Amino acid sequence: MNDLVICFERTLNEYSRFILNGSVVALKHVATGKYLTSSIKHYETGSKNQLVFCGKSLRDSNSAWTIKCLQSPEFLPYESIIYLQHNNTNNFLEICTDRHNLSPVSKHTEVSCGSNNNYSDYTWILDRSKPESKDEFLKTQDIILLRNKYPDYLTNKQKEEILGCKDIMFTVGEDEYQEVYAHSKDNIDEYDEWCIELIE
Repeated sequence: MNDLVICFERTLNEYSRFILNGSVVALKHVATGKYLTSSIKHYETGSKNQLVFCGKSLRDSNSAWTIKCLQSPEFLPYESIIYLQHNNTNNFLEICTDRHNLSPVSKHTEVSCGSNNNYSDYTWILDRSKPESKDEFLKTQDIILLRNKYPDYLTNKQKEEILGCKDIMFTVGEDEYQEVYAHSKDNIDEYDEWCIELIE
């Protein structure tokens, strides 16, 4: 009987680590230890859309995102296409593919939050940070990459870009923010890794 209880508890504990479709999550930037964040403020350059940046080293309500997937009713397999909806504003994490807006300082592709209907802008592909990992489904504390794939209308080719962040600051009004951007998947490094944390 004790063995059965232990087995049940282990199974329950393992299940509780899975991130499911509709879960509320936070994304901690591994290199800087700060959370992917948005707010009601807007860029003063580029798209003028809602800001995305790396905020505090502690989670707050502006770093909470709901993860959504049309392909999977429950568990989230790697390589699936997801959306990240910012809880406080209901807008979606996106890159500005159609207007080729650039991030304020590094001049990579701008990342913002928006509610437009351009499917490729706000869909992200879940990638393992370590290709040799055998995990099939996303779990809390996994280290991941987020990849966006979209048609580049200037070249008529598919482009793939990775969500990244470095300790680069830009200003909006009198406030400073740590820049988040997207860049070519050909140049992946430690600044592109995110630790996903299950909130609820």
